[in-house]
Amino acid sequence: MNAVTKEIARHLQENARQEELRDVAWVMADTRGRRLMWRLLEICSVFRTTFTGNSTTFFNEGKRSVALELLADVEEVADDQYQKMKQEARERNG
Repeated sequence: MNAVTKEIARHLQENARQEELRDVAWVMADTRGRRLMWRLLEICSVFRTTFTGNSTTFFNEGKRSVALELLADVEEVADDQYQKMKQEARERNG
């Protein structure tokens, strides 16, 4: 791979990443999107331990790893909406 090809590939990757982050910001801008994101984070056990004492822990940690990536994206582009999402979840769940 020559330098020009590498630069093009890097540029394409950066554009794809920025598009992903814009998508996250778009989801977080709406109450329904925040509700969906919270549900995904809960399903993936991001807010609780995944340890089971057996091999199920590996499966649980895989889910949690995905959720942690989503959460990092949310915090990067929509931290204010993340705080709002937490408040909305508290209000829903009492």
